[in-house]
Amino acid sequence: MSRFIFFNVPTTGHVDPTLPVAAELVRRGHEVVYFLTEAYRQRVEAVGAAYRAYDGLGPDYFDEVTRRFNPVRLATQLVETAARLTPSLVEAITQIRPQVIVYDSMCPWGKIAARQAGLPAVASMALLDLPQSYLLRSGEMRATLTVVTRGLPWLPRYWRAARTVRQRTGVSLPSFVQVLNWPGDHNICYTARLLLPGGRHAGPETTFVGPPILGGQEEISFPFEQLAADRPLVYVSLGTVFNDNPAFFRTCLAALAGVRVQVVVSTGRRLKAGDLGPLPDNAIVRDYVPQQAILQRASLLISHSGANSVHQALYHSVPLLLVPQQMEQALIAARISELGAGLILNRRRLTEERVRRLAYRLLNEDSFHQQAAIIGKALREAGGASRAAQVLENLASGKD
Repeated sequence: MSRFIFFNVPTTGHVDPTLPVAAELVRRGHEVVYFLTEAYRQRVEAVGAAYRAYDGLGPDYFDEVTRRFNPVRLATQLVETAARLTPSLVEAITQIRPQVIVYDSMCPWGKIAARQAGLPAVASMALLDLPQSYLLRSGEMRATLTVVTRGLPWLPRYWRAARTVRQRTGVSLPSFVQVLNWPGDHNICYTARLLLPGGRHAGPETTFVGPPILGGQEEISFPFEQLAADRPLVYVSLGTVFNDNPAFFRTCLAALAGVRVQVVVSTGRRLKAGDLGPLPDNAIVRDYVPQQAILQRASLLISHSGANSVHQALYHSVPLLLVPQQMEQALIAARISELGAGLILNRRRLTEERVRRLAYRLLNEDSFHQQAAIIGKALREAGGASRAAQVLENLASGKD
């Protein structure tokens, strides 16, 4: 038996891919200790891992650091958190005595603590790491430059925090861009090599496993009996972070009202169905839905282009209408569009007519479904949780 510690940032899109991996390690007889915030305790314990709380991280930590999203500000606050957390995490590592540390690539305290403890640091890469050149294809270059420029006053604070970490731990940090997706000694990428252009992350230190899917039924009630079996299902979601946007949901609902489709909308916890006004007859709106079960039935996802949602949709061979809300999502949207599995709609040009027209194309042009199916096959064949667990077992036993 080996022991593994998982460190993550408390947000669904980064936690979800790791839970099937933790479950698979437990199934194989290993011990997994997972550090998160209280909101995730039940989900961690449900896969058989031992939950441990971060010292001093509140339930709204990730909402606070991503509010008014700016990459320089976000990186600064993550590194300041790392400076604060690392001493207690190193002490916990000493007590637990794991063989391997698994940390989310946006979770700098995980890699720093692993370095201090002299243990293998495996990056769990929930982000789809694409070249910045894809911003040119996304149409978001000007907006992104504006956002980054506004964040430059945070840059001295970032380097002060990085210097504090180096003085306390001896670990040097990279630039703010790199620290937001910081590779490890080995990287487990929840994608297929097909989705990354050229030779990006092509070395032996990276294993592509596709999006791990947790077995069993999602424990979210949903009126499946109300779904129209004779109509294509269009699923609309902005994920769990940038979803406080009632105008987006209203526009999508209005665009698809009267169209012969079944619409399912997931608003997240910030909005309720009542916030969207009168609903069309062909729509079902919930704060949360069992996403895997919905995607298995879906013909189209209208999405913010978050890595988790995109991968889950493509895993089920579902094409996408991509409406990115920030820089990382714009990069992903550009790549999926380039691969022919989706179309991009600039959020500042969101209108009922554009949503309706692009949704019609994605539902009715075979090429989008064919390309989504090709990508879906690659994702399903990548190995999922079983392959990720095998990599971690090999590292724990000293095998490469």
